[in-house]
Amino acid sequence: MRVEQDIGIIIPTKNRLEWCKLRTRFHSRSEFQGQILFVDSSDANPVLDFSEFLSRNKFSNVDMVHLPDSGVHQAIEFGLLHIQPNCKYAVISGDDDFHLPSGLRAAGKFLDSNLDYFSVAGPAITLCIEALEEKFACKTVSKYWDWFSLNADFEEDRFREIVGNYHNLEFSLKRTDGYLEIMKEVNQEFNNHGFESSRALEYCASVAIALEGKAAWIDDYFLIRGDHQGRPNIFAEFIDVSKKLQFLSMRNTRLVNLISRRHSDLLKSLSIKEIYDLMERTTEVDLELENQSNLFAKISESFIRIKKRLSSFRLKFLYRHFITWIQ
Repeated sequence: MRVEQDIGIIIPTKNRLEWCKLRTRFHSRSEFQGQILFVDSSDANPVLDFSEFLSRNKFSNVDMVHLPDSGVHQAIEFGLLHIQPNCKYAVISGDDDFHLPSGLRAAGKFLDSNLDYFSVAGPAITLCIEALEEKFACKTVSKYWDWFSLNADFEEDRFREIVGNYHNLEFSLKRTDGYLEIMKEVNQEFNNHGFESSRALEYCASVAIALEGKAAWIDDYFLIRGDHQGRPNIFAEFIDVSKKLQFLSMRNTRLVNLISRRHSDLLKSLSIKEIYDLMERTTEVDLELENQSNLFAKISESFIRIKKRLSSFRLKFLYRHFITWIQ
C-alpha cells in the first residue's frame, strides 16, 4: 500500500543486537512495507552481523547504520536525514517498542488528508517482556497512555495543553521534513546528549511537535511499548526532590530558548515569564500528584494489584494477534 511505503521507522539502539533482530522479525511478520532504519551507537560495530541476518532472512526494507558515540536524538536526526528522500512521514521508538502497521497506515492516511495536522497517534499498551539471551517471553500488559489530541488552531492553546497534560509526541507519526528541522534545533540547544539529558530532550521535542501543528488521535491499534528488567528510567534516580527540581529547571530553560528561536510568534502572545510560570506550575502539580499517588498506592495496594491483573488479561486478549509477532 502506497501510504505505508511513505512511512519510515527510525530506531536508535546501542549494544542490543538481539533486540534489533526481534524487532525486525516482528515487522516481517506484520508485513510492514515501509522503511525501517536502526541507528546504532554500539561500542563495537554490529552492522556486518546484522546485515548477514537480514540477508539470510531476506528482509529487504530494513537497514542499519553505525553512528558511534551518538545520543538518542542525534541518532534520530541522522535517521531523518537518511530516510527524508523516500519517506513523507516518520515515527521513532526504542528497539524494544513495536509500532503496529494498521495504526501507522491509518495515521498516514489522516496526514494525507489533513494538512493542518503535524502528528498522529493512537491506542498503545506497555508489554512486559522477559528477555533471556535470544529467547523472549511476553508477560503482563497495561495501558500506556490515554486518549489525547491537540486540535486548537493557535500555538498558545496547544502549548498550554501539552505542558498541562504531557504526552510523548515523539512516538506519534509526524511529517518528516518538519520533524527533521525540530530535531536539528533541539540537538543544537543541548551540549550534553548523554542519557542524563534524554528526558529533557524528549520533553522539548514533544512540545515543539505540538507547536508545529495539530496532533490527532486515531482509533486504531498503534503501539506496543516494551518494558523489561534493566530498562533505564532517569526519574528513578530522583529520590531527592531538589535534584528533580534542578533537572526540570534546566529542561524548562532549554525549552524557552527553543521556543524563542523557532516559535517567536508564541512569545508575542505569552511573555517569557508567563511561559516559565506555566511550566513551573505544571512541575509543582506533577510533584504533588506523584506524592499523592505514592500514598494512595500504599493504602490500596491490594485493590490496585487486582485491578491491574484484570486489565492485563483484557488488554492481552485485545492485542493477542500482535503479541504473537513478538518472539
